Formats: sequence, structure tokens, C-alpha cells
Amino acid sequence: MKKLFTLAAAFGCFTFAANAQRLVDISATMNNPIANFTIDSGVAFQSKVVVTNVGANPLKAGDSIIYSWYLDGNGLVFGGGSSTTVYYSSSKLGKVLNQNDTIQINANFSIGYTTTTTTDKTVQYCIAVAPINRSADSVKDNVTTNNQGCKSIVMKANYNPPSGVATVTGTNVENQVSLYPNPVSTEAKFNLSMNNIAEVSLKIFDVTGRLVISENKGKMSGNNTINVSTKNLQNGIYLYRVEMGSDIQTGKMLVSQQ
Repeated sequence: MKKLFTLAAAFGCFTFAANAQRLVDISATMNNPIANFTIDSGVAFQSKVVVTNVGANPLKAGDSIIYSWYLDGNGLVFGGGSSTTVYYSSSKLGKVLNQNDTIQINANFSIGYTTTTTTDKTVQYCIAVAPINRSADSVKDNVTTNNQGCKSIVMKANYNPPSGVATVTGTNVENQVSLYPNPVSTEAKFNLSMNNIAEVSLKIFDVTGRLVISENKGKMSGNNTINVSTKNLQNGIYLYRVEMGSDIQTGKMLVSQQ
């Protein structure tokens, strides 16, 4: 297989502003596919990755997350004439990611490939992530050891030497949740951008883990806003959990009422 470029060098070609003002630390954890999952050439499967800001400094609403997929060390080339293995998220984060806040990258695509043997092979399937902001208020992740999420999976043989990974086809799917404003006074607005129809629920917990607000919104898709009254909550930090089918996103909410 032709090595397009390695995980370690994936983001080396991107230069950030020389006077980086914010150092952040984001991590990637691949939850799906599970270990030893078998993929077949041209057969779609689901990938789910949780990206967490584990550093003390926030990722701001103007930052973006850049990420790449790898199979057996080969950067995957997406369809539609793309000549690069790097895939930018389709929109800005749209929210501040404070420490321990998460977003999810949900992807459904098929990988077209050929193998040089008739034997199935266990390989590493990985995603590498990094923050990017080309404005004067630039951002850089100076801890890169946790920027890769990988799983050992089985690549079913598709014998046709000597070609390697050929194409990646399909649509990358992202769900986005943003909270505005934050800090919250008497009403919180949760903006949802969904690419699939799913049952939606919202739960808010205080710092002790006690459930203080729970709303089931039924089936939703596309862009929606969930308005939640917070006038009965005491000032302080709360945790929210938005479930969109199997997609779960969490974050912090600060209530500050005069």
C-alpha cells in the first residue's frame, strides 16, 4: 500500500501563527467501531469519536477541529475529487469547549480497498485531531500524545494486487450542540444541528450529580433550539447531557443570576 503520510506527520504541514496566544490540550477517543470489528471493502460502517478538551484553556467558538482518518497507516482519501487526506469539519465549533467539555465526530462511510493477499489482516484504524485558528488569536495544542484515537480492527481480504487503499466514499456526519448564552441567567438555549432523525432528550445535573432538569423532546432532525428555563436554579456550575439517539454530548453550564 502506498503510504500517503503517517499519523505523526499528519499535521506537520500545517503552520500556526508564530505568536500563539493559547495553548490547549485536546484528546481523541474512538468508541466505535469496537475492537476486532471486521470491515469489508465498499461496505459502510459507523465511526464514533469523542473529542475532549482536557486542558485548562478553552477552545473558543472561532476555533475549528481538524481531523484525519487512517487505515493501516494510510491516510484515507475522501471521494468527490478530494486530493488530500485531511478533512476539515464542515462548520465552526459554534461553542466554547471548556475543560472536560466534549464534542462527537460521527461518520458513516465505506472504504474501497484491495489487498495483496487472500488473508484477512488485523490493522489499526485511527483518527488524528488538532485545533486550528488562523486569526491573530491563534491556538495550538502542545500535547500531542493523546491526539490519536485508534482501534485494532480486521480488514477483510479483497485480493487484487498490488494496489492498496483506493478511495473512501460516503458522507461524513456531524451532530453539533451549542449552548447560548453561557453563563446563563434565566433561560438557556441549546442549539442542535442534526443530520439524522433521532429521539432527543436533555438532562441537566448539579455538581453533586442530582438531576435538576429533564426534558424529552421526541424525534428531531435538522436545526432546532431547545429553550430551558433556569430561573429556579441557584447560581453555580451545572452539567448538561444531550442525547440524540446514540449520540451523546455533554458540557458545562454556568448559572449566574443577579
